[in-house]
Amino acid sequence: LQRLCDTSWCFWLRAIFPDLLADIQTRPKAASALPGLCQAFAAPLEALLADPGEDATPPALAVEHLHHLRRAIQDKIIEPLCRTIDRDLRSHTHGVMQAQPQMLPLNASGDVRALLSLRPLRLGPKFVLDLKDQVELRLGKDFYDLTAHQPQDAEAYQRMRALAKQRYGLTILDGWLPAGSQDNGLDVINLMSEIHKLAAQYSYSVHQQFLTQSINQQASKIHTVTLDHLAASIQIHGVGIINTAAAYSVPFLNQKLELIVKFLMHAGVRSIMLSDRQWLENRKKSGERGYTWSRAEETVRAIRALGGVADGTSFLDKLRHVITQIGNSLGYVRMVRNAGMRVIAKSLPCAEMFAPTCDFKKNETTASHQDAAMDRSIFSAAKTAECAPRMMKAAEVCDDVVQGVHSRFEAPADHLLILATFFGSAERRAAAEARGANLFHFLVPALSLSFLDALLLGREALEKRAASSAGSARSNALCFDDGFAVGIAFLLRIFGIETDFQALHWFEAKIAATDVSQGARVNTVVGAIGGGRSVGTVAGKRLEALEAELIVLDRTLEAASTLFGPPPSTKPLVAASGDSATETANEAEMPDTGPA
Repeated sequence: LQRLCDTSWCFWLRAIFPDLLADIQTRPKAASALPGLCQAFAAPLEALLADPGEDATPPALAVEHLHHLRRAIQDKIIEPLCRTIDRDLRSHTHGVMQAQPQMLPLNASGDVRALLSLRPLRLGPKFVLDLKDQVELRLGKDFYDLTAHQPQDAEAYQRMRALAKQRYGLTILDGWLPAGSQDNGLDVINLMSEIHKLAAQYSYSVHQQFLTQSINQQASKIHTVTLDHLAASIQIHGVGIINTAAAYSVPFLNQKLELIVKFLMHAGVRSIMLSDRQWLENRKKSGERGYTWSRAEETVRAIRALGGVADGTSFLDKLRHVITQIGNSLGYVRMVRNAGMRVIAKSLPCAEMFAPTCDFKKNETTASHQDAAMDRSIFSAAKTAECAPRMMKAAEVCDDVVQGVHSRFEAPADHLLILATFFGSAERRAAAEARGANLFHFLVPALSLSFLDALLLGREALEKRAASSAGSARSNALCFDDGFAVGIAFLLRIFGIETDFQALHWFEAKIAATDVSQGARVNTVVGAIGGGRSVGTVAGKRLEALEAELIVLDRTLEAASTLFGPPPSTKPLVAASGDSATETANEAEMPDTGPA
C-alpha cells in the first residue's frame, strides 16, 4: 500500500483523527497502532512542506494541520494518560502514608506502560512528539503548582515522583519548593539559633515532652512546641539538624554553668553552704538525719539578704532561673532527638518489624539466640522463600540498613548522656572543686522552696491571666516547669554529688503548719491569696499544695536523673571550666564579690 499510494488524502478526513485516537486509548493492546495512525495523518505535511527552503515560512495550512494533530494527541492520549498515572500514584502514596495496605493498587497498567514505551511519534519532516516526555512535563507542572498551593503536601508529591520512576520509568523533575505543614509551629532552626529565648520564655514538661510559653509577651496567644512540630521541621531540613541542635546548646550551657560556678564562689554563698554542712554534721551526731523545711527557709532568708539584680529579682530566684534555663535547653535537645526518631520510624516502617535483628551477627553468643534473630531478619525471609542470589544480597543489605538506623538511636548516641559526660569530664574536676561546686547540693532545698513558691504563683496567674498586668510577678503564668528538675539533675550529675544530695533526705522533710504561717515571703503570699478568707484556712490549703508539689518534684527529679544514664561509679564529674562566655546584663549582676 505504501508503494502504490500515499495517505495524503487523510487531510480531508482529519476531523475523525481525534475519534480514532480515543478508540486506541480505550482498546487494550492497541498502542502499537498509534505510530502508524499518526504517520498516515501526517503524510499531507510532506506535500504541503515540499522543499520550502530552510528560511522559508511554512504555509499557514501546514501549520494549522500540525496544530490540529498535536492538539488531538494532547486531548485524547496525553491528558487521559496523565490522569491515569496521577490516580495510580495518589492511591499508592495515600495507602502507604495512611498505613493501609489494602488500599494499594496492583501493578502498573500494561497499556500505560506500552504507550510510554513508544518511540517519538513522527508528525512531519521536522516534527516529532515524545509521549513520555510530554507526560513528564505535564505531571511535573501539576506537582509543582499543587505543592506551591499546599506546601503541607510536599512530602506526598515527593513520594509520587519516586513512585513514578519506579512504576513507569518517568523522571519528574523536583520543583525544589520548601516543604511545609499545617501543624508546623516554630522552625527548628529558629529555635536552635535563639535557644536563649526559648530557655527563658518557655516551660518544659518532662513527661509529656512539649514546651509552652510561660512568660507574658503581651500576646493574645500562647505558643507551644511539640514533637509533631519538630518532626515536621526535621523532615524539611533533614535528620542532620539533630546533631547541629545539640551542638548549638553547648556554648549556651557552658555560659550558664560558668555563671552558676561564679555564684558558688561568692563568699556569702559559700559561707551559707559551709554553715549548712556543719549543721547537718551536728544533726547526725545527735542521732537525727535529714534536711528540714525550717532550715531551708533559714537558708532562703540568708541568701535573699545578699541582695538581688537590677530588676529586683533576688540572687536565689535568679539562680533558679538559670538552672531552669539549663533544664529547658536540655529538654529541647531531648525533644529534637525524639522527633528525629519519630521521623526515621515513619520513613522506615519495616525497621520496627525487624528491630530484634539488630547486630545479631555480633551480639548473639549462643546458637539458639542466633537462630531466633535470624528468623526475624529480612535475609531469613528471603532465604525461606528461596529467592534469587541478587534478592538474597539485597535482603542482607536491608538488614544492615535496619541495624544502622537502630544503632543511631541507642543509648551511646543519646545527646543528653553525651552532654553530661562532656561537661562532667575529668579535666574540669580541679576547677569545680576549687570553686565550691561540691557544696551545691546544700542549695537545692532553698532552691526547691523558691521553685514551689514560683510554681504556685504561676498557677494562680494562669487562672487570672486575663486580668494580670505585664509588669507584675504574676504575669508569668505557668502550669508546670520541669526544666528546674532537669537542670538540678544535670548539675548534680556533672558535679558528681548525687549521692551527697540523696544523703540529705530532703524530700522526706515534713512541713509543719508553723513553717507555712511563718516567714516574711510566705505571709505576703498568704495575705494576697486570702482576700477576705481567714489566714488559717489559706495556710492549710497552701500546706497541702506544698506537700503535694514536693512529692511531684521528687518524682520529676528522679525521672530527670534517668535521662543522663546510670550514675558513674567513680566520683566526681564536675562543672564547666573557665571558658570565656558572654553574659547578659542581668546575669552579669550575679554576685562574684560582696559582703559575707
